[in-house]
Amino acid sequence: MFGVEAADARRDSRMLFNRIHPDDYSRVMEESLACVELLRPWHSEFRMIHREGHMLWVEAYDLPQRLEDGSVLTTGYVNDITEQKQLQVRLEHQAQHDPLTGLPNRALLMAHLHQALVLAQRRHGLLSLLFIDLDGFKPINDTHGHALGDQLLTAVALRMRARLRESDVLGRLGGDEFLVLLEGTGAEDALRLGEALCHDLAQPFLIGEIKACISASIGIASYPEHATTPEVLLEASDVAMYRAKRAGRNGVMRYDATSIELSESKHERPGTLPL
Repeated sequence: MFGVEAADARRDSRMLFNRIHPDDYSRVMEESLACVELLRPWHSEFRMIHREGHMLWVEAYDLPQRLEDGSVLTTGYVNDITEQKQLQVRLEHQAQHDPLTGLPNRALLMAHLHQALVLAQRRHGLLSLLFIDLDGFKPINDTHGHALGDQLLTAVALRMRARLRESDVLGRLGGDEFLVLLEGTGAEDALRLGEALCHDLAQPFLIGEIKACISASIGIASYPEHATTPEVLLEASDVAMYRAKRAGRNGVMRYDATSIELSESKHERPGTLPL
């Protein structure tokens, strides 16, 4: 399992113990020593490094008992749970990411936004949201089919990611709606980025032999200027995006609390609005 010969481990137990992952070593040794000192069963999961260099996850059980001479004998076993851990990681990723683009989904985006707002409040920092809705996507999707539409959404995500900083969070809310979370960024800088994204997305996409032309309507809301909670900040960016739609699409609008109330956003989605 670890690339260590049993005879070598019997001669020097460090041959085995030193294969424990460095980040887990102190915890595992403390737990195992407590198991012996307190004579209580031990169960733990940790990483081991195979002698050939690859990592594996193990689940260990130990049951200590004191012998007549006062020494303590532990009896236990170790299971290789690497496959289970890898499956768990995949399932967690699937639960938090859009299966098409691989971007964070709404749930993970809101978790990022909650955390970013806590840090911004603590540090008196800035934060902005860009709510991005594609113009003209539905006709392309209806005309050329969902397969091409999916390829177009993936290409859109890649093009936007290329424009953003490594620290910026880009996610897909669903359909042809995306969200960009900009930590440490105020409304003015967010507006410049929104304009750059509009320019990028207005350039034609070549999907196979199809030349797809779309654009984007982008709404911006910033902390603390426009809202102080995740839900209200998201709603404000949504409202600003629909103002950009109504203004002719292919543009950016910042949220303006003096001209529209957040409660109106639920009524600003007329079925005749061009997509």
